[in-house]
Amino acid sequence: NLASVALEKLRKYADVTPYSTQEILALGAAFARTGKTIENTIGLVERAGVLATASQSQGQSQKLADAQRAIIEALGGDFQSFIERFDVGRDKIEALKELKLKGLELVDAMIKIAQVDPQILERLGKSFEGLSSTAVSSFESIRAAFAKPFYDEALLGLKAFTDAMLANQ
Repeated sequence: NLASVALEKLRKYADVTPYSTQEILALGAAFARTGKTIENTIGLVERAGVLATASQSQGQSQKLADAQRAIIEALGGDFQSFIERFDVGRDKIEALKELKLKGLELVDAMIKIAQVDPQILERLGKSFEGLSSTAVSSFESIRAAFAKPFYDEALLGLKAFTDAMLANQ
């Protein structure tokens, strides 16, 4: 199943970044409409993670949101968010527009213009914040796995209750 493969790739990516699994999955969902293919969508997520490190905003979630917005808008030809959120001069944007890049090539050029080290996420993933994020995501996965049987049982009980209520109307 392609969706399961994509989810697993995004989870593994989240594990080596300072971002939570939920943040990366939300980013993947946002880019799914833009990415068109799973590989392209995952490529956009990975690049957004790198670009987010250059955001002027506070907080990992806001930095990811900045990168997401800047990338989506830039793919549509609008670089205003990129200029504002990543402190990039208009002269660099004009030079970027002249290259007429599209897709991942455009995003790679944006990362280069923002002067972001592509290896930064690996280092941040090994920081206290990155390791904490991975631990929290792991515990959430374990909790979900343990809770599933109880959830399934509760769902069956709720269905039986609803069926009984509807039968007695």
